[in-house]
Amino acid sequence: MSDKGRYASIRNDFEARLRFLSAEEGGRQTSFVLQGYRSDFSYEDELDAAFMIWPVFVDEHGEPLTEGTRVSTYEPVNARMIIINDELRATEHRKRIKEGLKFFVREGRKIVAEGVVTRIVDLFKD
Repeated sequence: MSDKGRYASIRNDFEARLRFLSAEEGGRQTSFVLQGYRSDFSYEDELDAAFMIWPVFVDEHGEPLTEGTRVSTYEPVNARMIIINDELRATEHRKRIKEGLKFFVREGRKIVAEGVVTRIVDLFKD
């Protein structure tokens, strides 16, 4: 199966627009991340908690980029977001995630990007 096919078959809980922080803003020191990037998700109002909600970066047509593709951190980027823990999808995230919700992307305790939910897709499907 191609990388795009593999990503196309992964649950798309919601879609978001991400803006990586510059090094001057305290963000990443590199100018790119790779498709397959794994980070943590924090709600804007709860920075002490981090969740495994991972981005799958998409092109201008909404199609997943190929595994390993460089994604510039200089420009905002669209992503499909996948909630990894099924139990937390049901007990936590369905109550909180909605269009317009602001959140942060973290690497450990460091905030490296800010995001906003642009569309709910499969969040409420079992």
